[in-house]
Amino acid sequence: MSAQSTQFQSVSSKNIEMRNDANLSKSALLSPNDANLSKSALLSPIDSNHFKNRHITMPTATYILSWSATGTTVAGTGISGSPETNRLWNPWTIVLDSTNALYIADANNNRIQKWVIGYSMGTTVAGESNGVAGATPYYLNQPYGVYVDTNFNIYVADSANGRVQFFSSGALSGTTIAGI
Repeated sequence: MSAQSTQFQSVSSKNIEMRNDANLSKSALLSPNDANLSKSALLSPIDSNHFKNRHITMPTATYILSWSATGTTVAGTGISGSPETNRLWNPWTIVLDSTNALYIADANNNRIQKWVIGYSMGTTVAGESNGVAGATPYYLNQPYGVYVDTNFNIYVADSANGRVQFFSSGALSGTTIAGI
């Protein structure tokens, strides 16, 4: 989440007495207002035995997190029904690779589209870019799932063909690894 899309709002601030009580939240043991603690300490797990039989008093605050009400389109134009590379038709599954490129199972266009941050067009990396369905190794038929491994190999749940296709990095045709 970016600072633009997240808002923190302090609801209350008060001192509470902490005891070795299993009903108390461990996150309540540290306060985001404590200037003596580093940010990494605020996110670290706490060993409950450290506070056994000790009473401490620390200020606490409650925050409400909220998403931005305005979304941003990162892929597609919002107009479906066309196999143009900037359009998606029934996008089903999305996954990010290690470079933050977005892979989209574009189900009704029978293809997997790769969108790179900042680009206005996708690239077809599995299936046919013209959206034609088929059952040969070059085609897909309503792909509903996609996965990209660390070597940029692509696995596709090719649902209407009843198979899982494997596309090695950069390959134009796939190999059936499950199904018929």
